[in-house]
Order: sequence, then C-alpha cells, then structure tokens
Amino acid sequence: WKPITNINDPKIQGLGQCAVHEQDRLGGDHLIFINVVRGRQRGEMTYELVINASERESDCYKAVVFNFDLNKPEYCRLLSFDDC
Repeated sequence: WKPITNINDPKIQGLGQCAVHEQDRLGGDHLIFINVVRGRQRGEMTYELVINASERESDCYKAVVFNFDLNKPEYCRLLSFDDC
C-alpha cells in the first residue's frame, strides 16, 4: 500500500462518491458523500479510502474499492465499507 498524495484529485473524490453510492445501493443506507480525507492505493486499481459521509452528521467510513479505469471513477466495485 502507498499513500495517495493528491487526495483532492477529482478522480479520487469520484471513487469516494462511487463507494458511498454503492453502499447506499447494496446496503440500503442513505448516506450523503462529503469528501475523501485520506487514502492508500495498492497497484493501480485498488484503493483504501477514508471517507466523510453523513445522514445527518458527518461520519467517518473506510472503504476499499476496485477500479479498472481511474478516468471513470463512477465505475467502481465496492469490496468493503466499514466505520472508521
């Protein structure tokens, strides 16, 4: 695992948004994506992201996502989604 150096990159933020969307779809949650605050990547396709998302208040979640093409972060596969 290597740290993600530019956490504000729109592609990284897009992966975080995709992770929250997938958790909502698969888990029946109603979270609203706020931002990715830090993360690590393994290779070019697997990302571990610490995400702020909320229903009413900001909460911290850790997601692991797989992405075939970082130019299309909306196409991610959610591998795990847990509280921080």
